Amino acid sequence: MFFQVKKSEAEKTNLRRVLDEANQKISSLDETRSGLQKESSELRASLREVEKARLEARRELQQLHNQVKMLDGECLKSKKEVADLKDQLAKDEHLIDECRRDNYNLKQKLVESDGQREAAKREIQHLTRRIGEAEEDTRVREKDLSTALEESRRGEIKAQDKVKNLENILDNATQDNSDLKLKLSGAEGRITGLEAQLARMESAKNDVEFKLTSLHSTLRRTLGIRPPGESGR
Repeated sequence: MFFQVKKSEAEKTNLRRVLDEANQKISSLDETRSGLQKESSELRASLREVEKARLEARRELQQLHNQVKMLDGECLKSKKEVADLKDQLAKDEHLIDECRRDNYNLKQKLVESDGQREAAKREIQHLTRRIGEAEEDTRVREKDLSTALEESRRGEIKAQDKVKNLENILDNATQDNSDLKLKLSGAEGRITGLEAQLARMESAKNDVEFKLTSLHSTLRRTLGIRPPGESGR
């Protein structure tokens, strides 16, 4: 009995020790789980930061691509502008050469024209006289045209008055025509009525003649009167 009690106490002690160890392991596991949860939260936060940084990097990369494209376009535009400037410079140089040649030719012509200046002055004087004569002729013609224009205006006013009178006559004739059409329409209506009445009277006359003929035949048969030319049987 004593040994059984000792054995039970020993087992109980062992169970307590095992239970303490289990509780320690559970506490350790809880601490480890808490640490793992904290580490997991930190990893999630870090992952979000990394994803945010990745999106930001992608956005910046897209912006860089767009800037590169824009710079490429500007570079091509600049190259084209440089080429255009070179072409324009070549054209300007060619134009300058032409201007120099034209300037030289003008100087030569100026030297040659000095001998022709007096002749030109005489020609100008002659042309001036002719211009004066032409201006005088023009003034005379303008006066004649003014007179003719005034007469034309008076004739136009007379023509306008005549047109107005003709328009009034036409309006009156149109009104008379309308009145005559109305009278003609009324007369045609009366003629139609008279023709209808005449037709009715003709029909009535035919009826009366038919009745008279029938009555005459009836009276002859009744009275025994034979038509002329018939002989008795």
